[in-house]
Amino acid sequence: MISSGGVSVGEADFTKQIMQKLGDVGFWKIAMRPGRPMVFGVLKPVADKTRAYKTIFLGLPGHPVAVMATFYQFVRAALLQLNGAN
Repeated sequence: MISSGGVSVGEADFTKQIMQKLGDVGFWKIAMRPGRPMVFGVLKPVADKTRAYKTIFLGLPGHPVAVMATFYQFVRAALLQLNGAN
């Protein structure tokens, strides 16, 4: 799952709190500008016996340049790896 525009570092950011309730947060902020607020986590499996896999969550910041930078550095690489690329 990819979310764009919901992650920030202010008081109005609820993404981290929701992620902690719905799953495990791998990391919250990265040492990169633009793109510092970014979240990676794994959502808890849904109580559905047809799904035996976990859902990866990537939350991107709201600034357009930060979204582009984090997408190309992290999301693109994750999608390629999940699809079998080396």
